[in-house]
Amino acid sequence: MTFAEALRLCRGPALGDVTDDFSFAREAASRLEEARLSALEERIDADLACGRHRDVLAELETLTRTNPLRERLWVQRMLALYRAGRQAEALRAYQELRSLLREELGIEPNATLQRLETAILRHDPDLDLAMEPGPTAALPLPVLLTDMGRIFVGRDDELDRLQEVWERATTGAVEVALLSGEPGIGKTRLAAELVHAGPRHRGVRARRPV
Repeated sequence: MTFAEALRLCRGPALGDVTDDFSFAREAASRLEEARLSALEERIDADLACGRHRDVLAELETLTRTNPLRERLWVQRMLALYRAGRQAEALRAYQELRSLLREELGIEPNATLQRLETAILRHDPDLDLAMEPGPTAALPLPVLLTDMGRIFVGRDDELDRLQEVWERATTGAVEVALLSGEPGIGKTRLAAELVHAGPRHRGVRARRPV
């Protein structure tokens, strides 16, 4: 099942028909909503990697309004705007978030957002979605995967298995690796470590979106 298919199963607020008098229901609803938003962010990352930046612009504008403190959504919105040729709007989105964080929490946007703003100002080619002629295209990995810290412990076995899958794929074999689990257990961090494991993992290729 894809993220989009899973998200279509959501019907309104989680446990919306349960009375507010039950604290367990509020806690469960909060966990379910966090899982839904995490899945939504993953689906948008996939859309961006497939070149559907214009398709998600309106959705991201709404999401950053309703979830203004989720910085990952702002990263996605800025990247989508930039790839749609709307650099000035991408930079305005950053300033909008910066003002919001200062007023609400007295903090600055995180390091990922700050580096993204700099990259947009410089027209960094790494932000572009490079599409090559022919049946395949090189797809850049999401910004969050390539912009994390280097501290990584406790997942050596899983990383070794992913590296083995990758090495087999480079020989022409068809390989599929699925990272699954509850939100927050480190799936994205594990994928980021695979990216950073060595130069042989760069230049990921995938079929051109249709």
